[in-house]
Amino acid sequence: MALELRRNANAAPIILTAPAPGLQYVGDMMSATFSGNEIKIEEADKRPVLCRKATSL
Repeated sequence: MALELRRNANAAPIILTAPAPGLQYVGDMMSATFSGNEIKIEEADKRPVLCRKATSL
């Protein structure tokens, strides 16, 4: 499984991978974990970022 994150629309993607659904996504110095409607992004030497989905698809 793979997850692409971008710092902005013009930035190159940061690719995180997980071995199976429900597990932590990891990449170089960054990780992401999904829980319900939230994703927590952690990066070395930075504070964690918590994003919450506000609407349904």
